[in-house]
Amino acid sequence: MIVGRNRLLFREIKSEKGVLTQAQLKWGGALMAGGGDWSVWRPSQMELVQATLTADPVD
Repeated sequence: MIVGRNRLLFREIKSEKGVLTQAQLKWGGALMAGGGDWSVWRPSQMELVQATLTADPVD
């Protein structure tokens, strides 16, 4: 969970080959169903990670 800049992000951090467990998928689905911002970040997505963490939040 990442809190800041008027946002609440839920991120699962996995290796490139890491596989989400059924429990992680269930939690992610529940978070998204409730309007949460949930996704998985992998090392190859470092540009996305940096952009997400430094972007101005949408008001």
